[in-house]
Amino acid sequence: MIDVEFLQDLYSQVDLEINPVRFRNIISIYRDGIFQAYAPEKEWNFLQEYVGNKFLEKDRSFLIGLNHYIEFPKTELKKLLKSIAQRDLNSDSPKILCHTLIKLHFCALNEIYGINLVQIEEGLHYAIKKFLQSEQNFGTDAFNWLLGDSHSILTDAIELKVSLSEKKRKGLITNKEAEQIYTNQYGGLETAYGNFKEKNSNNEKEKQFVKDTNKESFLPSYGRRKDKIAFKNMDLAICLRNYSSKIFELRDKNKFLMGQVSTEKNRVFNTLLSKLKILPQEGKFYMLMELYKAVYEDYRVSKNTIKERSKGVVLSRKENIKTEANSNTKLLITNFASKTSNSRTLKLMRGVPVSRGLVIGKAHLVNDSTDSNQLKKGEILVAPGTDFNLVDSFYECAGSITEEGGILSHASIVARELKKPCLVGIKNLIRKIQNKDNLILNGTIGLVANLRDINVALIGTKIDAKIFGSKVARLSLLKRKGYPVLDGIAISFDPKKYNLLELNEILYKSTVNMWKTKFLIIRSSSSEEDGLKFSMAGKYESIKCSNNFNSFTKTLRKMEKANHLQIFIQPYIASSIGGVSFLEKNTNKFITEVSENGPQDVVKGKVNERFSGYIDNEMKNIDKDWKKELFLQLKKIQSEFSFDIDVEWTIDKFGNFKIFQVRPITSKEVFYDIKKE
Repeated sequence: MIDVEFLQDLYSQVDLEINPVRFRNIISIYRDGIFQAYAPEKEWNFLQEYVGNKFLEKDRSFLIGLNHYIEFPKTELKKLLKSIAQRDLNSDSPKILCHTLIKLHFCALNEIYGINLVQIEEGLHYAIKKFLQSEQNFGTDAFNWLLGDSHSILTDAIELKVSLSEKKRKGLITNKEAEQIYTNQYGGLETAYGNFKEKNSNNEKEKQFVKDTNKESFLPSYGRRKDKIAFKNMDLAICLRNYSSKIFELRDKNKFLMGQVSTEKNRVFNTLLSKLKILPQEGKFYMLMELYKAVYEDYRVSKNTIKERSKGVVLSRKENIKTEANSNTKLLITNFASKTSNSRTLKLMRGVPVSRGLVIGKAHLVNDSTDSNQLKKGEILVAPGTDFNLVDSFYECAGSITEEGGILSHASIVARELKKPCLVGIKNLIRKIQNKDNLILNGTIGLVANLRDINVALIGTKIDAKIFGSKVARLSLLKRKGYPVLDGIAISFDPKKYNLLELNEILYKSTVNMWKTKFLIIRSSSSEEDGLKFSMAGKYESIKCSNNFNSFTKTLRKMEKANHLQIFIQPYIASSIGGVSFLEKNTNKFITEVSENGPQDVVKGKVNERFSGYIDNEMKNIDKDWKKELFLQLKKIQSEFSFDIDVEWTIDKFGNFKIFQVRPITSKEVFYDIKKE
């Protein structure tokens, strides 16, 4: 409970130079290990605008005060932490322990959080949005650049851990020495960012993380863009960028230092409980004042009170609105316990994009550490916030979305370091999503789509042929293995529950409009198609449409009338040449039909060239580069499957080979006119 008190106190922190505005109405709820704080939206908006305008105006006293806050050395707190760490706490009396606990509580509050940094982050985000509007520049490159170039302590800690693991493996240091070196430098990290448990440690995974974060390709992610963007007001742009970097790093350092505070506070707290003969499971529900009374007056919190607090605790401060009845407060606790909506409507939600990327996965709601331990690889982490032990979950999840947080929040920092898409600041998020809902998370444009139980998958991920059809499953397999398959998205759903047109806005806004091609191709992907014994080729129509919302909607209407329950959407690539090739696995016999307009014309019987034979023979006398590429790709693709293959392919105007379709050949008649060697 003393940690809950600390967080409630934090919301009251103000600084006359930086931000004299504070929340007047706060209600904080603690339940099942999770702390949630609420303030009226109008107060948030006012505070955000107030601080944001200070940035935009480059207010001198504000910036001087902010610099002082950023550079404040926190000398007293560091001295106190050092003295506690060096003390034998068991030799201290309960009074000394109690005074130490209170001093540490308020020293940390005043030196680390002289002001609630979230307020500054919100103001900075407001300033960046307003600045980009004034510059008429809404591109992600501009936004990236303004977020600055910062570095997380988390990266340094993992790099050190990997280095120490290598030294242990080579026998240069002992396990005890390695632990001591790590603890001396990052002893508070476990409390700040979650515990790197040895049993869950994956050294190869951590090595890859360190390797990836140093790749040049990582630089364009949010907060990592180094090449300068041209702005009309370059002075203000540089000011915003500099403070983004400073606040990013300050938040990281504050969190790390707070981890050290929590470590020492827990030592003092547990020793005090032991001296007072209070059970830990009861002591965790004592407030700071009650611990003081327990020392000086031999006071004890009643069993009934502890039982009630274990169900949930509400701390509130209300100044300018009417006090609600107790029943409403209880209702708020109940709502927090199960913040989900019974509505099964599809939802498109907008958040603050803090780490780019596009992923699809099932929602995994996290309300406590037990929930996070059950997260499966590839799921999307959905949480109120991430200020608890979620580091292992970030390793496993495909991406993350949170109800709280800003551009420099914990979730933002870790997601950027791990190169996983992340949205923060989605209002009422937990009410709008249930466990196992299918989500599309687009961290580049700031949208998350809740498709409920509609199955959706990106080409290049693991796809179940029974759900999406063999056509999509094979293409996705090839893309995962590095073959030149176009991007795409597959959808499979129950028409009794959802109308296909309910999906159009969600699909187009969250994924499809990211493809900058002039046209799209929308095809069926029925589980009836492209089997080993039957093809159904030609039964279902493929429709080319313009890449705009109206054309996309009209095309979906056509697909709906045809009762297509599984569809497959891809960007349309214009061909310089393309066609259809048949290849027999055991003999390497092939037949290829070619058209200047690509495989769609060949399927319609419009063939410009036809050639056949045995691939190995033909490769000895190739007269064109595109044929050489075709034969190489056909042989490689054939090696992936146990059956004879029918491949639709194209070569675009840049000379790039692309695979449109791979299906089994269900009739040997296509090879009858090829003479034996």
